[in-house]
Amino acid sequence: MPADKPRYLLMIMLDEPQPTKETHGYATAGWNAGPTAAKVIARVAPLLDLPPRFELPQADQLILAMTVESR
Repeated sequence: MPADKPRYLLMIMLDEPQPTKETHGYATAGWNAGPTAAKVIARVAPLLDLPPRFELPQADQLILAMTVESR
Protein backbone atom coordinates (compact mmCIF):
# COMPACT_ATOMS: atom_id res chain seq x y z
CA MET A 1 0.00 0.00 0.00
CA PRO A 2 -0.67 2.46 -1.36
CA ALA A 3 -1.75 0.67 -4.51
CA ASP A 4 -0.41 3.21 -6.99
CA LYS A 5 3.00 3.60 -5.30
CA PRO A 6 3.55 0.40 -3.30
CA ARG A 7 5.75 0.63 -0.22
CA TYR A 8 4.16 -1.95 2.06
CA LEU A 9 2.59 -5.37 1.60
CA LEU A 10 -0.22 -6.63 3.78
CA MET A 11 -1.11 -10.31 3.75
CA ILE A 12 -4.24 -11.57 5.48
CA MET A 13 -4.70 -15.31 5.76
CA LEU A 14 -7.65 -16.83 7.57
CA ASP A 15 -7.52 -20.49 8.49
CA GLU A 16 -10.88 -22.12 7.82
CA PRO A 17 -13.08 -19.00 7.67
CA GLN A 18 -16.65 -19.61 8.69
CA PRO A 19 -19.76 -18.12 7.12
CA THR A 20 -21.63 -15.71 9.35
CA LYS A 21 -24.81 -13.67 9.20
CA GLU A 22 -22.72 -10.58 8.36
CA THR A 23 -21.14 -12.38 5.36
CA HIS A 24 -24.56 -13.58 4.14
CA GLY A 25 -23.45 -17.18 4.59
CA TYR A 26 -20.29 -16.85 2.48
CA ALA A 27 -16.81 -17.86 3.61
CA THR A 28 -14.85 -16.37 0.70
CA ALA A 29 -11.91 -13.94 0.72
CA GLY A 30 -14.09 -11.05 -0.43
CA TRP A 31 -16.37 -11.47 2.55
CA ASN A 32 -13.73 -12.34 5.15
CA ALA A 33 -10.13 -11.40 4.35
CA GLY A 34 -11.04 -8.24 2.41
CA PRO A 35 -12.92 -6.50 5.25
CA THR A 36 -10.28 -7.70 7.72
CA ALA A 37 -7.53 -6.17 5.57
CA ALA A 38 -9.48 -2.89 5.35
CA LYS A 39 -9.68 -2.69 9.15
CA VAL A 40 -5.96 -3.45 9.54
CA ILE A 41 -5.05 -0.80 6.94
CA ALA A 42 -7.29 1.77 8.63
CA ARG A 43 -5.38 1.21 11.89
CA VAL A 44 -1.85 0.84 10.48
CA ALA A 45 -1.77 3.46 7.70
CA PRO A 46 -1.63 6.46 10.07
CA LEU A 47 1.28 4.83 11.91
CA LEU A 48 3.11 4.49 8.58
CA ASP A 49 2.34 8.12 7.68
CA LEU A 50 0.03 7.09 4.83
CA PRO A 51 -2.86 9.57 4.97
CA PRO A 52 -6.16 8.77 3.25
CA ARG A 53 -6.50 10.25 -0.21
CA PHE A 54 -9.78 11.43 -1.60
CA GLU A 55 -8.71 12.74 -5.01
CA LEU A 56 -8.33 9.37 -6.68
CA PRO A 57 -8.77 8.22 -10.27
CA GLN A 58 -12.41 7.52 -11.19
CA ALA A 59 -12.06 3.72 -10.98
CA ASP A 60 -10.51 3.95 -7.52
CA GLN A 61 -13.26 6.35 -6.40
CA LEU A 62 -15.87 3.75 -7.34
CA ILE A 63 -14.08 1.06 -5.34
CA LEU A 64 -13.80 3.38 -2.35
CA ALA A 65 -17.46 4.37 -2.59
CA MET A 66 -18.55 0.72 -2.62
CA THR A 67 -16.38 0.01 0.45
CA VAL A 68 -17.81 2.93 2.42
CA GLU A 69 -21.40 2.01 1.51
CA SER A 70 -20.93 -1.56 2.78
CA ARG A 71 -20.09 -0.41 6.34
